[in-house]
Amino acid sequence: MPAPRVTVAVTQRESFGHTKRSLESLYATADAPFELIYFDAGSPPMIQRLIEDESRRYGFKVRRFDSVIAPNATRNIALAEIDTEFIAFVDNDVIFKHGWLRQLLACADETGADLVAPLVFMNQPPFRFIHFAGGEAHIDQTPSGRRYRESHPFAGQRVDRITTRFVRGPSEAVELHCLLARRALFDRIGPFDETLTSICEHADMCMLVHQNGGTLMFEPAAQVSYLPVKLFPFDVQSMPFYLERWSRSNNRSSIDNFRAKWSLPADDYLTEEAYFWGSDLRFLMFRFLRLRFFLRAWRKLLRIARKTAAATFRSPNIRASGE
Repeated sequence: MPAPRVTVAVTQRESFGHTKRSLESLYATADAPFELIYFDAGSPPMIQRLIEDESRRYGFKVRRFDSVIAPNATRNIALAEIDTEFIAFVDNDVIFKHGWLRQLLACADETGADLVAPLVFMNQPPFRFIHFAGGEAHIDQTPSGRRYRESHPFAGQRVDRITTRFVRGPSEAVELHCLLARRALFDRIGPFDETLTSICEHADMCMLVHQNGGTLMFEPAAQVSYLPVKLFPFDVQSMPFYLERWSRSNNRSSIDNFRAKWSLPADDYLTEEAYFWGSDLRFLMFRFLRLRFFLRAWRKLLRIARKTAAATFRSPNIRASGE
């Protein structure tokens, strides 16, 4: 049997709670030969053991690192280790529909594309709300200077309410939740930019590909869905990773480095919006944690008030006056 043409590289995006579900979905739906390397960067002990157990079950390789590594840095480690014709970069919070890998490979073979992106859904339940169905990612020269432009048509819409029929075609933008790439592409454009630790990773890569004459394709026949982080307390083990990934300092440095690299002004509206979006993500998982503390404090105040009231009504003076 010939060696697989593609290696799947699993990297950690923002949490660990969907590790097992994602792996089981990947193996159940990928109907094309592949190798898999799981890049386990700083997962907590319980998840580390789970990944090791799954590696024995399915026979894939694991590269373990003791500390959390930003996704782009992990992808560069994958580039250094993988020499197959294609690499499928996959986040650890993605589940898949049957045939996703075969469809991505078919699109690359039939079109000669350097990058192929699937139709990406988001949130629970999976495969209902669209996240990515092709889009734009470029820089406009306007009277007020250079401005970054990115758009994702249909993002956030329910697929069963869309009358548009998605078809294979070129796309300026791709997303990194799941992406098939020709390994040789990175010999032309270089590695992923490790100074982009949280925001604009995909935009930077897309524009580099265009700058170097590469092609990007959107293949809606391949479908995946990424799952949001489990809300507190169900995935509390992801808290340090999640908060570091979307920290204000990470977001600010990513935006500033992206602007400097592409000669964007400090007042570029869209990149500043991306900064606030990334910073707000920190509160997605833990807003219920704050509510929990508030309710706990409120109940404690009520108990104190009840005890105080009970002690007051039990005092002899109050009873005497009431009699």
